[in-house]
Amino acid sequence: MSCGWTREVGIAFVLALIACAGCVERELFIRSEPSGAVVFLDGLPRGETPLIVPFDSYGTRELEVRLADHAVFVEMIEVDPPWYQIFPLDFVGEVLVPWHWVDSRAFDVLLVPRDAGETPTIEEVLERAETLRSNI
Repeated sequence: MSCGWTREVGIAFVLALIACAGCVERELFIRSEPSGAVVFLDGLPRGETPLIVPFDSYGTRELEVRLADHAVFVEMIEVDPPWYQIFPLDFVGEVLVPWHWVDSRAFDVLLVPRDAGETPTIEEVLERAETLRSNI
């Protein structure tokens, strides 16, 4: 009978360990000056600045920030893992340690006003054409 009780205690311990397991929340905090710019991350629209974008994996990401009458900002950003997310420590940080980690990275973008004579992008030309077409 003691063998059954030991197994129940072991199962309860494993379940308690899983319930208390930690997790890592990853987020990119993107700000621009001026604010209200549209953010594209890896080619996908994500919202307007200031913006918090959750992410799942580390590595190189393409950050594009657009605002009318400003030059388009495009940069490849490197999001390196913190020490507790490097193999094999990532198993300890995400499964065995019973607390919540937050890995927040901030990116500040200074948008430069476009000169009056500067050539607009193809997207801007198409957007203006659509606006004119809808006003007719």
